[in-house]
This record gives sequence, C-alpha cells and structure tokens, in this order.
Amino acid sequence: MKQKLAIAVSLMNKPKFLILDEPTNGMDPDGSIDVLTTIKSLVNELDMRILISSHKLEDIELICDRAVFLRDGHFVQDVNMEEGVASDTTIVTVDHKDFDRTEKYLAEHFQLQNVDKADGHLMINAQKNYQVILKALSELDIYPKYIETRKVHCVIRTSI
Repeated sequence: MKQKLAIAVSLMNKPKFLILDEPTNGMDPDGSIDVLTTIKSLVNELDMRILISSHKLEDIELICDRAVFLRDGHFVQDVNMEEGVASDTTIVTVDHKDFDRTEKYLAEHFQLQNVDKADGHLMINAQKNYQVILKALSELDIYPKYIETRKVHCVIRTSI
C-alpha cells in the first residue's frame, strides 16, 4: 500500500520523467500487476519516460523496451529487449595471468559480449551449457575463479 501511495504522489505533478526504485517491492502478485499496468498506461497516455530500478526483472519485463545490467555498480550489458533477447549469458572470471589466453579462446569459439580486464570478467553469449565452456578451458589448463550462467529474459516494450 505504501508503494502504491508513493507512486501516486510522485505522479501528481505529471512529470515527463520519473525514476522508480523497486516499484513492486513488498507487493503481492496482483498488486504488482496493477502497478505495472498503471505505469505502462501512463507512459503511453502522458508521453512520460520512466526509469525503473529493480531486481525483479520478471515483473518489469511486461513494460520495458531496454535493460541495462549492472554488477557491483558497474555497467555489464545494455540490451535492446525489442529484439527479443532471451539467451543464456555466461560470465567467466579468471586470474589475470590467464586472462589474455582465455579472452582469445572465448572470442574464437563463442560470442564474446563484454570484457572487463580490471576485474578479470569475460561475458559471453553461450547457448551451450556452462560445463562445455568449463571443460574446454580446463583442457587448456585454464581454471576460472568463478563461472556464472544467467538467463536474460527481460522484455521491455515502452519507451524509457
């Protein structure tokens, strides 16, 4: 109820740009759908732009056309969701001594999306299971510190 009231108050002056931080936090599924439907209609009716910060991507996938992913406060990926992105993304973190070799191998065998040498992160678009990537790297005596697979599934449909 507090979230709905806060959103209503922020809309009273009909702003052209609105920033919402976790707008569906603490809401039941029906309340979340009501708020998201209202946000979507406001964008269309009032020619409003809204920036939504949320960890609940499954909630906002109904109303957004673009998603920017951050990790530890740093840019990771900018995704145009109108292109129907729904792919597995694998993040491989390696020691700096293996970084160049790992980057070269992944660039040759997978779609390399993002390279962050300072943190030792390599992000690839990998339709294959992460175990396939891990096995291939281990055959080269490269052992990642960390490997993570996530599904990018947010579909954004209104303007931000």
